[in-house]
Amino acid sequence: MLAEKITKKLQELKWTQADLVRKTGLASSHVSYLCSGERGSRVSLETLKKLSTAFNVPLDFFSDENSHLGEMTTSSAG
Repeated sequence: MLAEKITKKLQELKWTQADLVRKTGLASSHVSYLCSGERGSRVSLETLKKLSTAFNVPLDFFSDENSHLGEMTTSSAG
């Protein structure tokens, strides 16, 4: 689940959600939703790219056996 991957990475890096907001440029409410899992499984490719860059991980870090990056929405979500 995306929320679990984000929160685990935040813990590993000893970052707060506010740190992630600063490093990605995403709205704090968006980061909060991503971390809580309230957004569901559909996340924009733009958001994933920002997370990937901030965490210094490949895009496929956020995929799992139940999802495919090709199915992610390309709309801008924050």
